[in-house]
Amino acid sequence: MIDERDYTQIQDDDDFFEQMQELAWDFGEQIKTARKSHDMDEEVLAKKLNIKQSYLKRIENQYTQPDIQLQKQIEHVLQIDLTEEYE
Repeated sequence: MIDERDYTQIQDDDDFFEQMQELAWDFGEQIKTARKSHDMDEEVLAKKLNIKQSYLKRIENQYTQPDIQLQKQIEHVLQIDLTEEYE
C-alpha cells in the first residue's frame, strides 16, 4: 500500500526523469563539426581537454561516449550543447 509520502516520492521521481537529458544521437558529428568551425584539429582540442588524441577520435567516431565531466568540458570549449531531451 502506498501512503501519501510514497506517492510524493514517485511524483518527484517522475519529474526528475522528465527533466533528464541524454547525449545526442549524433554527438560525435556535433563535436567534429564544432571543432572544425573553431579551426581546431584533433590534436589541439585533445590538448585543451587534457585527453589523448586517439581518445578524442574514438569519441568523434562514436566508438565511445565521454563521461559527464568530459562532456561538459567539450561543451564549454566548443560552445555547444551535446544533450537532447529524454522522453
